Amino acid sequence: MHTLQAQTYIGNSHTIERKIVFALLAAIGVTLALYMYFIGHVVFAVLAERHYAKDISSNLGNVATLEAQYLAKTESLSLSLASTVGLTEPKDIAYASRVAAASGFAFNTTRQFGVLGR
Repeated sequence: MHTLQAQTYIGNSHTIERKIVFALLAAIGVTLALYMYFIGHVVFAVLAERHYAKDISSNLGNVATLEAQYLAKTESLSLSLASTVGLTEPKDIAYASRVAAASGFAFNTTRQFGVLGR
C-alpha cells in the first residue's frame, strides 16, 4: 500500500511538472510571437515614414511650382486684359460700411437697391 501511494504521488508530480513546462513553453512562444509582431510593425512604420517623407518633399516642390505660376499670372493681369474678357469697372459702388461697432452696419443710400444689371 505504501508503494502504491508513492507511485501515485510520483505520477501526479510528473503531470504537474509537464503542465508547468508546457505553460512556460507556451508563454515563451507567445512572447516570441509578440516580439516578432512588434519588430515587424516598427520596421513597416519606418518604411511608411520614409515613403511619406518622399511624398511630402515632392508635394512641396509641386506647391512651389504652382505658387510661381500663380505669381506670374497675377503679375500679368491688367485692366486691358480684363476688358478683353468682358469685365468692366462698376460705375456705381454699393457697399456696407461700418459706422460704429455698437450701431451695426449702415448702407450706402446713394443707390437704389434691388435694381440690378445697370
